[in-house]
Amino acid sequence: MAVITINGCRVAPADVGALRELLGAYIEELRAREAGCLHARVLVEAEDPCAVIVYAEFRDEEAYAEHLSSSHVAALRSRLHPLIGDTHHKTIYRAFVG
Repeated sequence: MAVITINGCRVAPADVGALRELLGAYIEELRAREAGCLHARVLVEAEDPCAVIVYAEFRDEEAYAEHLSSSHVAALRSRLHPLIGDTHHKTIYRAFVG
């Protein structure tokens, strides 16, 4: 069954452009390298451009595990955390019905 992740964070106003560039490249790699990723999108809060979430849907647990161990996720983490500090929060959902 599908695994959905929602990763949220905040970034300083001066770093919004850098975060957009970093996450844009990450989403391109994710779509190109991971057939098990069914959907990925970066969203910004309508009232607060410093509040960002990354929504991703994976085919199943195996696809999600492969994602977590991928080199592009490791690269993202090393570049992301200096921008967002300790503001990261993650919620994982698993398909319940359907």
